[in-house]
Amino acid sequence: MLNCYVHPMWSNMSVIPMNQDFQENRLLMSFVNFHEQEKISKEIVTHAIESCMKKQADNLLNSLDVISGRLSQLELYCYILERSIGELRSDVMDYHNEANLNFRCVEKQVKEVQKSVQAVQEKQELAETQKELTKLQIVHEDSAQKSEGTAPSVFMNRENEVALVPLHQVNVVQSPPLQ
Repeated sequence: MLNCYVHPMWSNMSVIPMNQDFQENRLLMSFVNFHEQEKISKEIVTHAIESCMKKQADNLLNSLDVISGRLSQLELYCYILERSIGELRSDVMDYHNEANLNFRCVEKQVKEVQKSVQAVQEKQELAETQKELTKLQIVHEDSAQKSEGTAPSVFMNRENEVALVPLHQVNVVQSPPLQ
């Protein structure tokens, strides 16, 4: 009778004939080889898993470093933005204060101009009143001269003031005009 041993790795292969002692020896060796192969397979799988995990951990650490760098940039941009907003707020407040100050100055100047315009109007009214008064005095003196027959008078114009002065007083220094 022909005894055959088929190794599990070689199950698809041809069958190997053996005798009994050789077969037991071979069985024992293949059992030891199987355990060693299993041990080697476990080591290979463990090594493959460890190297894969190391690679994935390295990739994860690199990704975390990139994310950390981007977060640092965002923090810097946020700080710069906050500082710019603070400066803008300060500038707006300064501009607002300066605008208020300028508004007050303009308001004060407008009041002064209004007072000056009022004073000029009052002076103009006074000058017109003086002109009218002078005209009335001239008319009154003319009528008085005609009735008395006195010497004719000369009109004198001094700084927008019209006055009627008798001829005998023309060379005499006149008093300053009323203001």
